[in-house]
Amino acid sequence: MSEADKAAQIERFGDDAAPKKPRKKPESHYKRITIPFDEKTYSALLAAAEKADRLPTNFIKQAIRKAIKEGL
Repeated sequence: MSEADKAAQIERFGDDAAPKKPRKKPESHYKRITIPFDEKTYSALLAAAEKADRLPTNFIKQAIRKAIKEGL
């Protein structure tokens, strides 16, 4: 195969190649929020998370998702 044929075949392949699908951003690329707690509220959060058998951060995430779903 000559160099010209190789170059033409490479160019054809490049033109026919399907574009790549956009990649989904990992969750870590979204913005973070900081929520200040006083000691009493933080203790209540820990107790509620333990009662629900969840980590405190997961407990907060689930509460936010529920509030969004219910349209609050």
